[in-house]
Amino acid sequence: MSAEPRVSAADERLSNDDAGAAADAVPSAAVRLLRDIVELAAAELRLAALSGVTMLMLVIVAALMLVMAWAYVAAVAAYGLVAVGWPWPAAGLAIAAAHLLAAYLLLRAVVRMSRSLTLPELRKAVLRSEERT
Repeated sequence: MSAEPRVSAADERLSNDDAGAAADAVPSAAVRLLRDIVELAAAELRLAALSGVTMLMLVIVAALMLVMAWAYVAAVAAYGLVAVGWPWPAAGLAIAAAHLLAAYLLLRAVVRMSRSLTLPELRKAVLRSEERT
């Protein structure tokens, strides 16, 4: 007698059936995993879209509230000028001139900052390296 256990035909067939079932289970598990990942991605995309729209609406409301607050501050400043003896038209024009000056200064700052958007140092470096070749 040999020391190796004997494998019967029934055991061999059962082993082959298990291997076949396992081989069939792998693709279905992969398909299930892929479907779950796609469903998760779709749910997160819906959440991201809703969050983005909500954030946009909240920013618009916040901007409107800031504009209203600024208008109230300007109105109080104009009222203060009238209280110290300025006529209403002069107070209104002074507030408008202050706003125009602030807008001009902010616009100059934006123009100055916009120069860096053109990546000037990178462009110089690239042009210099092209001239060397």
